[in-house]
Amino acid sequence: MLVSDVATTSTGQVNLSGATTASASDNAITVTSGAAINVNEVLSIDSEKMLAVDITGNTVTVVRAWDGTVLATHSTSTAIYAYRSLTVARGFAGTTAATHSNSAPISVHRVPALIHDLAVAEASNTVLQRTSGYAEVGAAGYSLPNATLGAGLADLWDEAETSHGRKSRRRVI
Repeated sequence: MLVSDVATTSTGQVNLSGATTASASDNAITVTSGAAINVNEVLSIDSEKMLAVDITGNTVTVVRAWDGTVLATHSTSTAIYAYRSLTVARGFAGTTAATHSNSAPISVHRVPALIHDLAVAEASNTVLQRTSGYAEVGAAGYSLPNATLGAGLADLWDEAETSHGRKSRRRVI
């Protein structure tokens, strides 16, 4: 599945206390049931987004002004929403669309940072190679073989393969 949109849904909780000032240090929100909120969940009170980083009992510790939103004052009894409603494209990238129950748990695939960097480096190198006609212009204005544009890629590939590549297996017969 490919997630194409995320919307808020009510957590069933209200701000009993906390986040009543426009201060990043006012970051402990008391709710009726801490079990209704999850750690690492993005919450929304009024127009401010907050990241829940810890839950102790019914106190949720948040990072205020998350995702570029503006710090704001919030009155008590304000409803708390969470980004839990997903719009998805099923059967994405050649997979078969399957039936899932409502509220079924999902997991997010996160590409390792090294692999992400390698993909960005490869894409950048390809763009630079194509725009230069696969040639590099020297100091005197002459075209030189393009040996330097992708010079660092080999090291990055080696590092990525060592870290994430398939390990060889040997069998003794």
